[in-house]
Amino acid sequence: MQAYRDAGLPMERLMVGTGAAALADAVALTKRAAALGFAGALVLPPFYYKGVPDDGLAPMWRRWCARRPSSRFPIYLYHFPALSGLPWHVKLIRRLREAFGPRIAG
Repeated sequence: MQAYRDAGLPMERLMVGTGAAALADAVALTKRAAALGFAGALVLPPFYYKGVPDDGLAPMWRRWCARRPSSRFPIYLYHFPALSGLPWHVKLIRRLREAFGPRIAG
């Protein structure tokens, strides 16, 4: 991420993937992305364990949002179940949008 910023690229037009197997790593990467001026972050669901139900993902997301640097930094939910083994279901996205509003940008 630092190399992109150092190269003088238009950070306000770039989104970076900050998904990680560990919640603390994903949060740290997202905080760094926000500090460097990226336009937003693309986040996978926690992919290490497969088949986690939505009721398990929702509390994880609450912890994730509580540790985020800013509610103004947009987060995009990366829906790629073939890679992550976990989809972002429409019902869960609705729950997250109701709970966290604009923190969930797309």
